[in-house]
Amino acid sequence: MSAEMMKSAPNMSVIDDRMSRTLAARRQAVISKPLPELLEEYPALTLDNQVYTELLHPDVKLMQLDELVNAVQPMCLNNIGITAA
Repeated sequence: MSAEMMKSAPNMSVIDDRMSRTLAARRQAVISKPLPELLEEYPALTLDNQVYTELLHPDVKLMQLDELVNAVQPMCLNNIGITAA
């Protein structure tokens, strides 16, 4: 996934597929890993559409992802050209 994310235009179908395949492991990682380590392992979590997908998943506990959302929000805004205040 890291190699795909490094591309200037990542293939979102590949990213979606890999994120889907790693859901169970990611659930555990969200609970147990520090945020920098989590984002290093799952760099797609810096993409706004992936954060949205995470939030919509029925297995997600919002309290667990609150820190993630707050941390990646500036990166998501930057991805679409908006500077966070």
